[in-house]
Amino acid sequence: MIMRFFMLLFMVGVSSFSQAQNYTTKRVYSCDFSSADDLKDWVMEGPGVASLQDGQLLLHSKYYEVANAWFEENGQPFSGLGENYYDDVEAAMRNDIGESVRDYYAGGIFRGGHLVFWNKFKTPDNYIIECDFQSLSENALHMLMFSCTGNEGQDVFDEDLKKRWGVAAQYTKSDLYNYRISFFAPGRGGV
Repeated sequence: MIMRFFMLLFMVGVSSFSQAQNYTTKRVYSCDFSSADDLKDWVMEGPGVASLQDGQLLLHSKYYEVANAWFEENGQPFSGLGENYYDDVEAAMRNDIGESVRDYYAGGIFRGGHLVFWNKFKTPDNYIIECDFQSLSENALHMLMFSCTGNEGQDVFDEDLKKRWGVAAQYTKSDLYNYRISFFAPGRGGV
């Protein structure tokens, strides 16, 4: 998965549900990825690579080339489940990190090689996210997670929360609450 990303956050002022269509906005965060300093607002989990190119954030797994080579060699479409290319990614990760690859298992099955790139900005209660997104890979599932806290209201970076390495279940079935939008999975036919 390689993607380009740009983000703006706007605070929304709504005094009641009946007035929801009459809201005001004020920009509370913006990141145009024009300099390396912009990456200081972000934290990588999992074996991800973040770089900047022409004012755009480029993200990909350190193991993107391994997975992509599998797709090119086998000519199978991306299912979003990883069952077909995970053996190759696991072997590459085992070569890099040895037995620590066991951290990338969920339910006894290898699920590694993915990444999560968190923004450290604390959002207000009501806000709008505006971003530009472009996937540069046909073999990808992308998720935008936001308003994330620990299940007891902790900051997402609280050291008392379970360690995370980019494995989806660590974000969706563990000690975090968040909203998530899944999008762009062309080989899957949907999300």
